[in-house]
Amino acid sequence: MSKHVPSPAATVRFSAVAAEQPRPLRVGRRGFLLAGLATAGALGLNACSTDGGSLTEVFAAAPQPDEQLVDFYWALKDAAEAASKNKNSEFTAPAKAYEEQAAVLAKEISRQCGHDDEGNAPEKCTATTTEPPRPAAEPLNSDSELRDKALGVISSVADETVAGLVTGMYAALAVAANAAELDKAQRLDEKAVAAGFGGADSEGLKGLVSAVDMAYGAIYVSGLALAADGGPNRETLRAVADRLRDFREATRGVIEESGATMPVPQASYTSPSGAPKNSSSALSTQLEVTQPITKQLRFVVTKTAQPEAREFAARWCGLVARLEAAIERAQGEDPLTRATRG
Repeated sequence: MSKHVPSPAATVRFSAVAAEQPRPLRVGRRGFLLAGLATAGALGLNACSTDGGSLTEVFAAAPQPDEQLVDFYWALKDAAEAASKNKNSEFTAPAKAYEEQAAVLAKEISRQCGHDDEGNAPEKCTATTTEPPRPAAEPLNSDSELRDKALGVISSVADETVAGLVTGMYAALAVAANAAELDKAQRLDEKAVAAGFGGADSEGLKGLVSAVDMAYGAIYVSGLALAADGGPNRETLRAVADRLRDFREATRGVIEESGATMPVPQASYTSPSGAPKNSSSALSTQLEVTQPITKQLRFVVTKTAQPEAREFAARWCGLVARLEAAIERAQGEDPLTRATRG
């Protein structure tokens, strides 16, 4: 008889403080599928075993993908459909971006179903059945509702890997928001967030301190970038520095509540590519030192299981991702095409 072999989890590194992606969770609602979600040829197969058992029996106890992940998958599919049909909808990213996000979830959901030692997916896993009718629940109506759903998954999902995966999507969705929602990040209870990180010696808190150190460096570089820019991108560069100062202050209470010491900025910092020399390099250098903060905050989400701490890191991941997007726009790029950030 064939043996069930879970698919190996992928390894993803979010920052210099490496993050190994653990195995994702369970799932189980709406038997569903994207064409190509399951292994080709695995659907409906009966695999004969030495004792006459079918493939269905082999996978009788196969794991099911997590219900929250399946729900979020369908929300993204609905968003893609709305964006493709109505250019004036409340879903402002290109339909392709939502489709790519759904495809990322589809791979994860299929991986959770696993396979037998012959490469066949289990028939009873919902990720390998035919596409079901739409659920009774009303589809989401805006990017704002989609972001809230992402935060719900991030805050409550059991597996840290999936929390990090969805945080990357949330950060990309935050870029499409008309407003930064800074107030929502600032209103989170410092004591609850600090307790969620688990103390000064926890990996999550240490990761947050590292993010503050990175922010100090990015703020310092913004001064160099402003001087090199000469004026064309002054507003963008100043906005980046101001938001990073907001992040610094938001973390201060959390770090101190945790019993750790707020890091002190160094006298000077250098970017990997050196000091900017003109308007073009001012933007590229600022982006170069801002992106690692987004990655670090996505990593921090994976180092706590508590909803308050995860939400804090995820919201700030989204806010810093918006800084990346502002720089990209100034460079003439479209930041809404990205499926994930960090």
